[in-house]
Amino acid sequence: MDTNYLIELRRKFEALRRPIGFNYAHFLLIHLYNSSSSSSSSIIKTYPLYSIFDRLQRKLNLNEQDNHQIIINAINVILTQNDVYLTETVEQTHLNIRTYPILCLFRLYSPIHLILFMEPLILLNDEGLSAKIKKIFANEYPKDKCDYVHFCIAHRKTNLIMNFLSGSIQQEENNDNWLIKKINAPSDRSWLPIHYASYIGDRDLIEKLCTKYSELMNPLYFVLPKSRMRDFSDSPFDYLLRASGMKTHLTNIGNTIVNLDDNDIDDDSPILPLMSDDEDDEELLLSSPLLIEQNKDERTDSFLEDQHAMEVADADIPDADLLGI
Repeated sequence: MDTNYLIELRRKFEALRRPIGFNYAHFLLIHLYNSSSSSSSSIIKTYPLYSIFDRLQRKLNLNEQDNHQIIINAINVILTQNDVYLTETVEQTHLNIRTYPILCLFRLYSPIHLILFMEPLILLNDEGLSAKIKKIFANEYPKDKCDYVHFCIAHRKTNLIMNFLSGSIQQEENNDNWLIKKINAPSDRSWLPIHYASYIGDRDLIEKLCTKYSELMNPLYFVLPKSRMRDFSDSPFDYLLRASGMKTHLTNIGNTIVNLDDNDIDDDSPILPLMSDDEDDEELLLSSPLLIEQNKDERTDSFLEDQHAMEVADADIPDADLLGI
């Protein structure tokens, strides 16, 4: 098997039933990681789209032990034709939190997400392909709704961000520009970087956000129930430090010492509540930038509607095998 064979195989791939957005570059990338070392192949099997790849691979009769360089060469050819393939997304709204405790926090998956999930294992060692990936990452991550930074934070891979941006950061620039640019940018799930950092317990990143860059953060993104608003309003970033477990229950707020054990024990949860269900907080909720943006974009579809649409579009798993395609 050579590079030309994999390129020609794309015609058969395009004729197979698959989810919208699952392109040949995505398929070849999974094939590359699946054909690699035992550690790489075991990790790739935990990727949400692996079952799609596995079915298509069997249809195409691909060997799991294909030469890595042949696959990389084919990926390079595909991306030379159109590098947009790396940013095309597949929608996954029905991931089980027990099976995918981190991955379920994201709804859209592109080949770049796969690369961020798997690297630095293979691709960064290939100079040509690595340069393409870094260029696309640098161009895409600052865009509205792009969650590459959020994804890296959730997987404790902020060093990978620095690696991807190593060639685009000017000497006089702040090395945290990637974080500053996204500090108030919600993901498609409406979570900010600090929500993901709090969820996984990344204390160093939370401390940086709540101290060094606290003035850049918009506190209106953190709309809390009325029972917590007084504590949060008096000292919002001190509250975030405590909510992430970085400070003890006994802390100073202004000139008063507050013992959180006498208040709501849930205030020490590592997951920061994003929206409030209290009816009395309606005015505050309406002023939230998240709701303003949601109204502006007219995003009226509910999570269940999204899930239903995905199930319809992705009905080929596993039932497509019965169609004899």
